[in-house]
Order: sequence, then structure tokens, then C-alpha cells
Amino acid sequence: LAQAINHPDQPKGETERALLLLEYGRAIGVLCQFGEAEKYLLRSREMLENAGSSPFVALYELGAISVAQQKFAAAAGYFSQFALIAERESRTTTSPQLVADGYEKFAIALAATGHADEAQARRREALGLRETSPKAAPAGSITPYGQKCPKS
Repeated sequence: LAQAINHPDQPKGETERALLLLEYGRAIGVLCQFGEAEKYLLRSREMLENAGSSPFVALYELGAISVAQQKFAAAAGYFSQFALIAERESRTTTSPQLVADGYEKFAIALAATGHADEAQARRREALGLRETSPKAAPAGSITPYGQKCPKS
């Protein structure tokens, strides 16, 4: 993937390049290279916005990687934007499991930053989505940040 993002024949469209950067950020984030992953996820979000595309998935990934690093204030900021887009773009019907996971991670960030009532409300929203859409999230759609880091 690292070679692909630097290859001269990479996709020409800004959205396609942004998605390639997003996948690279996800991959190196799973390998616990959080700083580098965050850099590529931020670039992806910026490119998506510049292309007029939704930064929905990039915001989810930025929030998720922030939770894995226990950067809860940053995570809450990303997930607040994610929640607005989820509602505006009807993502609760098109991507219910990803939205539910995002709301659960948002709740973790909110609770850690002293917003217990709002955290509980997000947990209830996530539970409601899981109950109305019990089908599991597609494989690979929930990035396992922080779960495979070497023990130090």
C-alpha cells in the first residue's frame, strides 16, 4: 500500500486518491503507527472535502484511532462531526453498524471528557441501531486500532 500511494500511476481523481490514503492510514494504524496513520487519515479527510465528497468514513477513522490512543477530546470532536454527517446523509440506514460503532466510541470519548449524560444518549442510539439492524458489520469495516500493538 505504501508503494501504491506513491506510485506515479495512482488514480487521478481526488476522491479515489483520498480513499487510497484512507486505506493506508487504516492499515498502518492497525500496526500501531498512530502518528503516521493520523497524518494520512487527515489528508484523506481534507482531500474528500476538497473534492466535494463526504468525509464520513475519514471522520469515523480519525475518531476511532483517537479513542485507541485515549485522545478523548480529539475523538469527541471528530465524532461530533461524524454524527452530524450520519444524520444529514441518512447513514443510519445505509451504514447502521458503522454508525452504531461510531456512536459507541463517541460515548467513550464523551464519558472520558465529563459528558456522562450525552454519552448515555449516544449509547442508547447505538443500541437502537443494533437492535433495528442486527446484521453484523461487513468484515473489515471496523478497524481494530490498538488491538495488535506490541506489548512494551
